Amino acid sequence: MIALAGLLVWSTTDGGGTTKVAQFTRPGAETRAESNRRLEAMIRREKRAKEEVAAELRLQQKSEVEKTGIDGSPRSSNETSSSQSPERQHQPQGSSKSFATLESEISGEIGVAYAPLGSPESQSFGPLQVGHAWSSFKVPISVTVMSEQGGSLNSNQESLVASAITASDNAAAAALFTELESMTGGGASQAVEQILSDSGAPTAVATAPPPPGAVSSWGQTEWPLASSTRFYNALACGAYGGATETILGDMENVIPEQQWGLGQAPFPSGTSVAIKAGWGPDGSESGPYLVRQAGIIRSESGGAVVTIAAQDSSGSFEAGVSDLDRVADWVAGNVALNGSC
Repeated sequence: MIALAGLLVWSTTDGGGTTKVAQFTRPGAETRAESNRRLEAMIRREKRAKEEVAAELRLQQKSEVEKTGIDGSPRSSNETSSSQSPERQHQPQGSSKSFATLESEISGEIGVAYAPLGSPESQSFGPLQVGHAWSSFKVPISVTVMSEQGGSLNSNQESLVASAITASDNAAAAALFTELESMTGGGASQAVEQILSDSGAPTAVATAPPPPGAVSSWGQTEWPLASSTRFYNALACGAYGGATETILGDMENVIPEQQWGLGQAPFPSGTSVAIKAGWGPDGSESGPYLVRQAGIIRSESGGAVVTIAAQDSSGSFEAGVSDLDRVADWVAGNVALNGSC
């Protein structure tokens, strides 16, 4: 402290090495104690403001959880899919830990894309986000046949659709596609593409001759899981009208031999599960097998639409189904059924 002309001043040095000199004290001027109290008050106000902002963020996150069914925070850098879907995808961090645990327990690749019923936005986890459609494409074909006839199916077509969906009958699906070619003057693939585009998920239908182990060209369509989820969501919400309930009813009555994946998952009692699976060997007739499945899951409180996939490192169909069961169980435990059309 230094006295100058009867007035007091003080000097201090900050961490940068500069010298600060306080103002002279004079009647009515602020003392150091008063300055400290004012500073403390400012700090308390800033602290309260930060707490209010944090509380508001928590409320926003809670609202997002209720809307999407995902318990988490914004997208993390290590949760990216191998392909971009036509709709905006979210990959929240909350459920990623449990999914990462599941991934670590499975030998191979898995993937999931799901959305609340009625929502155009999907969430995805896992590296396996695109693959051949295989028999899961039999539903878009059935919907296209219905659409080409103004929303109706004749009795023979209803029988073919039932066989193609409930038992995944290849001959029935081939007959439907042949009818579609006749209806469209050879433009069956383009007609199916239009149906998929109408759902908001444009997808190019494969037309090249099928490789060994495959029975159709359209089954080789590269169908992203998110695009599949978008189509089945549109179907569930009546976007195609007509005989949609007939098709959904067939999906709810898949034969017992194909009631794996979402068909065996522990959803709450009273939940309806409409499913269609597809599977086949990639690369050669012996595999490795890709196993995938789409599902429309509805309960009294709401619903969700999901597409799951698995390709076990062993390459076998049986191991792929076992992996898919695990993914479906994860869905039952982590995806909220709260969406509505």
